[in-house]
Amino acid sequence: MKIPPILIGIIIVSFALGTITSAKSSDIFIDYLTDMIYEDCQGNDIQINQPYIINIKTNESVDIITWPYGYQDLRRIIELFGEIEPFAFFQGYCENKGVSISGADGCGILTCQNNRLDINQYTYFWNGIRVAVPKEEFKTTFGPNSPIVETHGDKSPVTTGDNSPITQKENNILNELFWSKGTIGGLIVAGALNIIYIFVKKHRFKSP
Repeated sequence: MKIPPILIGIIIVSFALGTITSAKSSDIFIDYLTDMIYEDCQGNDIQINQPYIINIKTNESVDIITWPYGYQDLRRIIELFGEIEPFAFFQGYCENKGVSISGADGCGILTCQNNRLDINQYTYFWNGIRVAVPKEEFKTTFGPNSPIVETHGDKSPVTTGDNSPITQKENNILNELFWSKGTIGGLIVAGALNIIYIFVKKHRFKSP
């Protein structure tokens, strides 16, 4: 059954399978896969080769989406595939499947011209290549041309000297560590003051 693209977002709302959802594809993955399919299938009709998406107005499965179709229409289809997961598990590839565990058949579930989407449980293959969202790489550069500001040398934005906030902080830490009550410095000072006090008291009240 053909379906006008403008109605896709309205009537693709149910599935022929009563699968309980155990996991869903992430929005990042759905966007990434939709971008790939939309780019490769532009100008061509899309075939839905399994009766998993139902037109609730006619109670018939949707098997073709005619061009031109919108990006959001295609994205909704990919999103619905994620709600069917997990698909049937099989060993090998769809062309030469080995042992298979029953479930929704994801082999060739979506095609356009020579392009093909296969789904093995939670794993998607577009034209035989596993679909995986690329990981972002963070590179750190060093040297004079580095965007990272160097914090040493004459041109360093970090100030030094008596007015430096770093120096002041270090001095405050040293003061707290050495002179605070209960520290080694504090005990030494307290002991010295105690000796002086005893000495003065002894000589002050000593009878002539």
